[in-house]
Amino acid sequence: LPYKAYVSSKAIGKTLYRRIITHKHLLEWTTSEEAEKQAKSNLAAYYNQMASNVLAGLISIGLGLLKANVLAVLLGVWWMLIPMIMWYVSREIEKPKAIEALNQEEKDYLLEIGKRTWNFFATYLTEENNYLINIENNLVNKEKIDIKDITFDKIMFLYNSALKEIKTKIDILQDELRLFHNYEPIEYITTRIKTPEHIIEKLKRKSYDLTYKNMFERINDIAGIRIVCNFKKDVYKLVEIIEDFQDIRILNKKDFMKNPKKSGYMSYHVITEVPVTFSTGTMYVKVEIQIRTLGMDFWASIEHKLKYKNPKINKGDSKNLVKYARIINNIDDNILTISNRIEKEKSKTNIMIEAADQKTMPKKFDFKL
Repeated sequence: LPYKAYVSSKAIGKTLYRRIITHKHLLEWTTSEEAEKQAKSNLAAYYNQMASNVLAGLISIGLGLLKANVLAVLLGVWWMLIPMIMWYVSREIEKPKAIEALNQEEKDYLLEIGKRTWNFFATYLTEENNYLINIENNLVNKEKIDIKDITFDKIMFLYNSALKEIKTKIDILQDELRLFHNYEPIEYITTRIKTPEHIIEKLKRKSYDLTYKNMFERINDIAGIRIVCNFKKDVYKLVEIIEDFQDIRILNKKDFMKNPKKSGYMSYHVITEVPVTFSTGTMYVKVEIQIRTLGMDFWASIEHKLKYKNPKINKGDSKNLVKYARIINNIDDNILTISNRIEKEKSKTNIMIEAADQKTMPKKFDFKL
């Protein structure tokens, strides 16, 4: 009690002094870590810190002797013993280590188990035959891509796994929209993984060194999923829904519908990181999501085949392709206008009731089915 009274009085006094007089050190405090470092655990330190208890105890004993009050003397002795009691109960109890409780035969057995376990991992889990190498510590530090190396196969396994994850999410979303909301924005879905040759070609085209690190960090579309919709409005609605997926990270978005490429290409691209759970933990892998209308997909497919077979297509044909892309875009806009008008008409009340004043009964019911 005397020690607590001393600590509280000291704190109150310091606070009032700083608030009223000095106006300094108002945010000064001692952290628990600093207090622990400054604290001493020997008996003398406890008596030094709780000197107020000793002083109060001496005063109580003195007054008790003068007044022949046994209770005051006992109380004073108790206060003087408090630092010793606090020191005793605060001592760190040294517990024997668990292994010390074992006999020699048990210790030898555990040691043998440890050696066998170590030998197993040292023999069978090497860089050459481990089914999954840690991306951060191994794959990204490989200097040169070798498409015939098992390391390349392991990276492609990661992309294939991420593609399966996002494809499953979109399939579930498609079923949910159809069953629960009577909304079918998706016409079809396709997936693809870039071929090793195309990955190498893209790294060279972008002037990146042919390393696994650049492959994993610089190329965003090794794994891709394409969602083809009926109308432009469905594209933007799906983008909103994908953005709300809790576990998918959105890295970048490009709206080539509002800002088409010079070639005439139109689509909506979302670069994502998809979580894939393995036995060693969860890893985020990049997947590009392309969302476009049927018309845009038709044009893009034809344009890709023409330019893939004829890389040096002449300017006249290129201009025509751009013109056709604009025509398809106009068709998309006109079809969307028709769709919106039909939906607006359907949204009108199917059953129209012409109600009269509250005091009179309705005169006419006009049913439109």
